[in-house]
Amino acid sequence: MVNLPIQSFISKPDAALELASRAGLKNIDPYDYDLYNILKQASSTVAPITNHAIEIVDWSSALGVIKQVHAAPTGQILQPIDYLNGRPDCFPPFHGRWNSLTPEYNTISVTDGYLLLLPDAPIVLSSSRQVIEPYGSRYRGLLHYYDVDACQILDDAVTINGTVFNIIDDVWGLNFCHWLCDWLPRLAFLGSVSADKNVFVATSPLTTKFQLESLMAAGFTSDRIVQMKPHIAVRAERLIVPSDLGQIQHPAYKASPWALNYLRGSIVANLVPQKIDDLPKKLYISREDAGGRRILNEEELMNRLEKFGFKSVSLVGRSLAEQAALFNNADNIVSLHGAALSNLVFTRRNARVVEVFPETYGTPAFAIIATAGALNYATYICKHVQSGARNQLDDIVLDVDDFIEACATYL
Repeated sequence: MVNLPIQSFISKPDAALELASRAGLKNIDPYDYDLYNILKQASSTVAPITNHAIEIVDWSSALGVIKQVHAAPTGQILQPIDYLNGRPDCFPPFHGRWNSLTPEYNTISVTDGYLLLLPDAPIVLSSSRQVIEPYGSRYRGLLHYYDVDACQILDDAVTINGTVFNIIDDVWGLNFCHWLCDWLPRLAFLGSVSADKNVFVATSPLTTKFQLESLMAAGFTSDRIVQMKPHIAVRAERLIVPSDLGQIQHPAYKASPWALNYLRGSIVANLVPQKIDDLPKKLYISREDAGGRRILNEEELMNRLEKFGFKSVSLVGRSLAEQAALFNNADNIVSLHGAALSNLVFTRRNARVVEVFPETYGTPAFAIIATAGALNYATYICKHVQSGARNQLDDIVLDVDDFIEACATYL
């Protein structure tokens, strides 16, 4: 039983746990940043079961591979955070300004290269069908254990006569934040080349309007978007692969200067019209229509915020262009913690932002985007929580008088 291959329908995290278990490794986190080395350790105990003909090699010894460094590692001291009524538990346990380190960003160019999804993990192969590391998925070590004929998939690969730039990474169940903060900025260094009819972008299947809208803003017409499904491969005259497909941090850590400059520059310029009339300068982002994490006394809050000139805005149903325009135009933003704050990547320097946190849930994601983007950012913790199905969905009842007093300089 132990020597049987792992069934192809099993998800990559579960497959990683299965392989680790067979190797006697316990308490493994299948989302660990160092997962590839964990799987490598497992493979030293569990011999390869499938795809024996495919070897794994370092990029420097693979045929037809050229590396290009686009951005050096960057350290930046972020803007100070104003904790209006205490530090949220999800924030680092110290006061003062944070030192944000973003890694080197580079790409490899592979002549006559393959991009294989197994099952939905991007694996990069040379023209001689060698897996190229450390590029691609951190789950690439599962190639020799899945019950899949990778050679047959490569034989059936769709050939693209041109350059394919891959932005698919290990986050397959994609959300707005990951797409905007991780996937899209990877295209920054293509520049005007992204409009070349012979340059294509590889993505997971597009399921939302904002994906297509943003790719078009990046320069890609719909006929140059290669939508890939699990257990499929493409072969390109030239395949370009970024360095960060496997070592994925929370998308907020893409608040590196080059990523923010790209989103606030090229993407905003192509999304937002030059002249915008009647957009509010002070935004309250409503989650009234959300399935959880709502401010239950929102009407009471808005009655007070309206006196400061705030307008309540829901982002439900709005295009990416509309969202980018709203945030790019705003001077003051108040919002409960949520993915809508990914749009802070479009917000101009020195805008004032208050992020409200339920006492029971949050991440410092949008604090990093805000402070790296030179916004004036503050947190407010609400202790009056009504439990949801899980803490991510906890609703709150805001002490409006206390909130208004605490946030006075941000309103």
